[in-house]
Parts: sequence; C-alpha cells; structure tokens
Amino acid sequence: MSTSVKPPRNPGPSWGYAFLLWAERWWPRWIFRPGLMAGTWVGLAFLPGPRAHSRAYLTLMLGRPPRVLEVWRHFLPSPSR
Repeated sequence: MSTSVKPPRNPGPSWGYAFLLWAERWWPRWIFRPGLMAGTWVGLAFLPGPRAHSRAYLTLMLGRPPRVLEVWRHFLPSPSR
C-alpha cells in the first residue's frame, strides 16, 4: 500500500501568490517594489528553514558563505515587467 504525500508548498496564505500577481499588475511600481522588498526582509527574518536552504545553495554556488544581502537577493522575486 502506498501513501499519498503532498508536495511541500511555499509558506504563507493560500491567496498570497495570487495577491502578489494582482498587486504587481495594478499597483504603481514605486509602491509595489518597496513593499515587496520589505516583505522579503520579513520572510528572511521569520523563515529559518528556507533561509538555511538558500544559504547552503549560495555557499555551494559562490564557493564561500554568502553575505546577508546576497541571501536577501536570492529571496527577492524577480520583477516580471
């Protein structure tokens, strides 16, 4: 008998991704981008698991421990426009 395992999903509310897509489309960039950057700092501060995985990945890719700003940039979504 095999058990069904749900794949891991990003932490946060189920509507979070849809909201970000909507806000990026309808809010002016000068409002959306600083909010996204601030939210990225919050995520970096309160998500130790993803932060550790990001740090391990960047250590492997850079050949040295990454700086905090490099981990933050890794967390920051790329703009779609």
